[in-house]
Amino acid sequence: MGLISKKSELDIALCLNENFRAWMANFTLKSTKAHDKKMRILFKKFGKKSFEILKELNEKYPQINFDESGVYLIFSEDESFKKRLDEMKVADSEQEILSVDSELANFGLINKNIKGALNLAKNASTDVKELRNALVSELNELGVQFINDEIYELKTQGQAVQKAVGAAGEYEADSFVVASRNLELSSKLGTNLSAILAKFYTIDLVLSEDQIPKKPIILNDMFAKIYPTKNGVTIITNLQVGAIDTLVKTERINAFLNELKTHLGISELKEPSFRANFVLLSSNDKPAIGRDETYQNLLYNQAYGLNELSFAPHFAGVLADLIKEGKSNEQSDEILLFSSFYEG
Repeated sequence: MGLISKKSELDIALCLNENFRAWMANFTLKSTKAHDKKMRILFKKFGKKSFEILKELNEKYPQINFDESGVYLIFSEDESFKKRLDEMKVADSEQEILSVDSELANFGLINKNIKGALNLAKNASTDVKELRNALVSELNELGVQFINDEIYELKTQGQAVQKAVGAAGEYEADSFVVASRNLELSSKLGTNLSAILAKFYTIDLVLSEDQIPKKPIILNDMFAKIYPTKNGVTIITNLQVGAIDTLVKTERINAFLNELKTHLGISELKEPSFRANFVLLSSNDKPAIGRDETYQNLLYNQAYGLNELSFAPHFAGVLADLIKEGKSNEQSDEILLFSSFYEG
């Protein structure tokens, strides 16, 4: 059962959980033009810094395929396309209006019922699997020890975390950084990160070469993203919040694919595979980053939603500086600007 009737980037289902109700109240309060304008400025500022890091990494590991040629934004409704054009600045260098007829071959499988298209010129993409491999190589070069264990508790004494407790053992450290996609560890310490779990599906399709888009596509009116892969595409659905579970619900996926098919030049989807995925989502669009208020050797790097690649590369360095230089959150302008800890 939805709380809102129109289509949204968030699929919100009725839930009586107190944490969700508090999140929803704050989310609603932050849905203002002034907040959106501020967030666009901050997204641009910190996204650019992350892109510089990824660009440098791409020089050493070209297989991560960091591409700054932009992302297609495709509209299937005249009204939404007209609204976007009305909001655009004259000679906007960040958004290029495309001729659908001229660009159609580059859209790959998306080639029907297109009312308009833009190239988001400042957006970028990368091969996530290769990026992960590159980061593991970098950490190995630095002598990092990887521990394959599930951490379920942090033991504390006074105002410090002493140990991380896992299924296979206990681990001591001077500093601890929580970067997981759940709230279990912070909740056990009584810390409220003002975040909730959000669910989305990834759908992998095998396609012929001419059906693979030349670059990623955002379907504006379906709130879906399509990423080209070596053998096809990976499609990311919109986020579901509220009453969610861990199941892959084929009826939801089928409903999504039936809507998607109205834009496809193919009638049969070959070898589709589905996964349910989860991310943490803050109520104010900002990640939960910085030191814990009580335990000063505990830091958080969570709740990026689907924006991890845009901001985590930069803020990993910001958190490293906090640790190396012994800084508090208040001594970091970037934490004060972009951490959800400092936004009501």
